[in-house]
Amino acid sequence: MMKNFYYYLRSLRVQRGLSQENMAYDLRISVTAYSKIERGLTNISLERLRQIARCLHVSMTSLIEYYENEEYSIYEKKMKNRSNYLYVADYGGESGALFMESRIVELEESLRVLTNTVESLKNVLQAHFNSKNNTAT
Repeated sequence: MMKNFYYYLRSLRVQRGLSQENMAYDLRISVTAYSKIERGLTNISLERLRQIARCLHVSMTSLIEYYENEEYSIYEKKMKNRSNYLYVADYGGESGALFMESRIVELEESLRVLTNTVESLKNVLQAHFNSKNNTAT
């Protein structure tokens, strides 16, 4: 991953008035482990990214979109310079998969909420019609 992405994580943390200690505590990891995340020295799992987003009060999608935009900038620079070959791993790759997985999780959650809402509305309507039928008889 790229340094700017990790700097972005750090800037979000600082904007929210959180220390690395706060983040480490909330994530239930050591301060050293969290420091390595912000310095880009360790890979972030999807679950860890989800936890970080929750702590920073941002959506996981926004973090991944930031990452995607940064990768696209690298792609554009390589195309302008034409000094290196562009490999599939340089653009898309893990971040593309992370983005898609996070969107699936968010859409599944939205679907669950909508399903519950529909069921609740069905129950309300059923109760309304039952009470109307009981009153009419």
